[in-house]
Amino acid sequence: MAVRFASPAKLLILHWLSTVALVMSLLTGLRLFISNAWHVALDAPWANWLPSGDVFALHVAFGWLWLVIVVVWAVRRYVSGAIRRERAKPPTSRLGRLNLYTLRAGRVIVPLLLITGVLLWSGVNVMRPWVIVLHAALAFAALLCVLVHIVGQLSATWWQGLKAVYCRLPSWRVLAATTLAVPLAITATAWMLRDTLNSASVTQLIVHEVPAGQRLTIDGVLDEPFWQHATPVTVITRVPGSSAHVPVEIRAARHGLVIYFAFSWEDPTQSLAHLPLIKTDDGWKMLHDGLAQNDERRWYEDKFAVIFSDQPDIAGNSSFHFGTGKPETGRSESRRGAHYVASGLVDMWHWKAVRNHGYGVLDDSHFGTPYPHVPGEQRYTAGYKADPSQTNPFSSNYLWFYEDIVVPKRLPNDPAQLAPFQTLHDDENAVPFALSWYETKPYSAEDDHYPVGTLMPSILWITNPDTDRADAAAQGRWHDGRWTLEVARGIAAESGFDLDITDGTYLWVATFDHTQVNHSYHLRPLRIRFE
Repeated sequence: MAVRFASPAKLLILHWLSTVALVMSLLTGLRLFISNAWHVALDAPWANWLPSGDVFALHVAFGWLWLVIVVVWAVRRYVSGAIRRERAKPPTSRLGRLNLYTLRAGRVIVPLLLITGVLLWSGVNVMRPWVIVLHAALAFAALLCVLVHIVGQLSATWWQGLKAVYCRLPSWRVLAATTLAVPLAITATAWMLRDTLNSASVTQLIVHEVPAGQRLTIDGVLDEPFWQHATPVTVITRVPGSSAHVPVEIRAARHGLVIYFAFSWEDPTQSLAHLPLIKTDDGWKMLHDGLAQNDERRWYEDKFAVIFSDQPDIAGNSSFHFGTGKPETGRSESRRGAHYVASGLVDMWHWKAVRNHGYGVLDDSHFGTPYPHVPGEQRYTAGYKADPSQTNPFSSNYLWFYEDIVVPKRLPNDPAQLAPFQTLHDDENAVPFALSWYETKPYSAEDDHYPVGTLMPSILWITNPDTDRADAAAQGRWHDGRWTLEVARGIAAESGFDLDITDGTYLWVATFDHTQVNHSYHLRPLRIRFE
């Protein structure tokens, strides 16, 4: 019995585009999944074959392509009367019925998959953890439907069907229309609407003028009348590798040529025990859990980051590249990826609870194009660098990191200086694990008489940062399970490594809960609007 297949021209665009969209959506989604949740898979050989680079943008692009395909498919089936014929004459074979039920399941799964994807892309925070779980589950369900659909198509004429779907080419006019014009039209339209789509759902951060006679003090305490009456914008940031989400409250103000920000986020612990050194029978050893892979997750200070860009592309203006890092290896030490941009610059503020303590400023930094890898450097950071400074505000109190024994650079002038560090606290009683360089002396074995179990800071404060690195005044304070960070900077950039913070500038925030690089994040930016 001859089997009649549908016109190749009708099948070509739907099957080829849907196949490409499905494969790339699943591969980019898998890269996002293992980078955010399934960290053990980062070391698997097959992980190196997954897409790398600006994966967020790729995943969103193929998601929109899926949306176009579904709409075209639904309209075509309705106009052609395929649904009515399917109901009037259902298949009788077992494989035919299996295929029919699978297609019906796909008609529910794929729209839900697209809806949850759009919700995640748009930054909707309602039940976001469950939306993420549902989106991942629907992706696996869609893959299962495709596999069952392939099985359901198997018959004595499966090879003819395969050729009809993928191999037979229509006339050159239809071929040009379906394989060239349509994809180019979709791509061109998506590219032209890129900024519009990225800007469509961003939340506005209104910057109010501080009333005359009022003054804002950068002290980490929002007790001024202006802050008391300011309504915050709350951004929900996601913590990779867990189901945790950290809401960040953001307020903004300006006074003359200065712009002020107040950030506040929940953190049950005040983590100031930054990579402590502990005396052992064999010498000094650093307490760490992941530092050897530049991915410390326990013995690290709390941190906070803000990035600014004049473009609204998701994930910090596409400044995070999955699975990349060292230019010569295409792999980062943390195994997840690295921060850099293909061109231009993304401005970054990086506040560190221990290393910036007492200086009254944060580390003004930036994401640029990837810097060359320097042989022997402990960690390659791609495009992430602190802005230039003629001074080094702090230093590590060890010559070189080894997992077993490290040699300190300096010892306290008075052993009593170490007394506050012998009891670890993560509440109001916590103290920054750091010593002043000028209250220490060079290390010598003759002076090292500290008993086994003694804790000593691994950070040495040296001097105030200057020039570009110290452009932003900042002060953070932890109280009752919450960090508050106040920052002030000139509206106009005074450095080639900074951006003007003007009406229309976009910003993103990230929290680090005693982690070196694993931070919370959000995709959609806030857009600054001056009142």
